Amino acid sequence: MSGTAYRVCPRCGRPIDWIERRVVNGHVYYYAWHVITNENGQKRRKKCYLGPEKYDYANRVLATAGIQVKSLAHQLIDDKPLIASQLEDLVKAVEEKMAKTEMSAYTAQYLADRLQGLVDKLRQYAEERAKEEARVKGKLEAHKATSTQ
Repeated sequence: MSGTAYRVCPRCGRPIDWIERRVVNGHVYYYAWHVITNENGQKRRKKCYLGPEKYDYANRVLATAGIQVKSLAHQLIDDKPLIASQLEDLVKAVEEKMAKTEMSAYTAQYLADRLQGLVDKLRQYAEERAKEEARVKGKLEAHKATSTQ
C-alpha cells in the first residue's frame, strides 16, 4: 500500500482490493474482494458479502416511519461510516415528523431524554479516546525518533 489511501472492509477489516457489483434477477449485490498473501508468498482471494444495493421489502415497511435500512455496501458507496449515514437519516425523519406535527409529546420527550443521555456518553467517550490516541501517537513518534538515530 506504501502510503496510498485504501478502503477497509466493514465486515472483516482487511484492505479492499476491489469491489464487485453483481446483478442477480434485477437485484444488485456488493462484494469486497481481498488478496491475501501467506508467509510462503502464495496468494489467495477472499470475498466478503457487503449486502444488497437496497432492501426492498424492509424499506417498504419502514417508509411510513421515514427511515430505510442500508447495507454495509453503503458505507463504501457513500464514503462515510454506515452508522453516521443511518443517524443522519433518523435525524431527517424526526425533523420531518416534527414539522408535520406527527409526533406525540410523549415520543418527543422520550427521544430527547434518550438522545441527551447518548450525547453525554459520546462526549465522555470522545474525550477518553482522544487521550488514548494521543498517548499512542506519542509512543509511536518517540519510537520513530529513537529508531532513526
